[in-house]
Amino acid sequence: MQKRTLNNGLKVICYPIEHAMSVEIGLYIRAGARYENKEDNGITHLLEHMHFRQLGDMNQKEIYETTEMMGTSLRGTTYKEMLCFNMKVRPKYLEKSLDIFEKILTTYDWTEEQLESEKKVVINEIYEKEDEVTLEKIYDKAIWRKNPLKRGILGSEENVKGFTVDDLVGYKKEIFSKNNVTLVITGAIDEEKSREIFEEFGKIKINEGVERKEKVE
Repeated sequence: MQKRTLNNGLKVICYPIEHAMSVEIGLYIRAGARYENKEDNGITHLLEHMHFRQLGDMNQKEIYETTEMMGTSLRGTTYKEMLCFNMKVRPKYLEKSLDIFEKILTTYDWTEEQLESEKKVVINEIYEKEDEVTLEKIYDKAIWRKNPLKRGILGSEENVKGFTVDDLVGYKKEIFSKNNVTLVITGAIDEEKSREIFEEFGKIKINEGVERKEKVE
C-alpha cells in the first residue's frame, strides 16, 4: 500500500491487490450532518446530488452515457459523517474513470436551473421519508439529543428550498479542501500506475478550506 499527502494537500492511497480483475476508486470527504447546523442541515446531500447534474464539461446525460459505456456507474452517498463517490471499473477504463474523479474535485459551475431541478428530487425524498418511523430515527433522537447526529442527512424542505448555487459552491470550497479529502484506488494497479496517479492528482488545485468540526448544540 502506498499512502501519500500530495503537495496540494490531497491524501491519496493506492492499494494494489494481486490477481484483481478490476479497480475501485473512492473519494471520501469529511462532511455530513455531524458537521452541519440546523440552518444548513441537508446541504451535503444536496451537493452530492448536484455532481450528477454537471461534472465539468459533462452534462447529466453524458455522465450516465460515459459510465454506462464503461460497464459501471458513478455512485454517490451521503452519510452523517462522510460524503463519498465510488466507481468500480475494468483496468482498461481506469484513465477515463480517474478523469471523472478529477471533475468531481474541480467542478463548481452549476446553474440555478440545475439546482432548482435537483431540489425537487431531494424534496420528494424528504416527503417519502418524513412519515417513516424507523429504529434508526428513534435511536438517533434518544441517544444524540444535543448532538447534530440526531438529524438526518436530507435536511428540511425549508432548508433545501433556501439553498443557492453560491451556498453550495462556498460549502464545497470549504469541505473539498486540504486534509479533508482522501482518494483511494485499490485493485488491479501497480507501482508505476500509482506514481502516475500521484503525479496527475498533485496538479489539481485544492482549496485551503477550514478544519471541519462537529457542531454540538
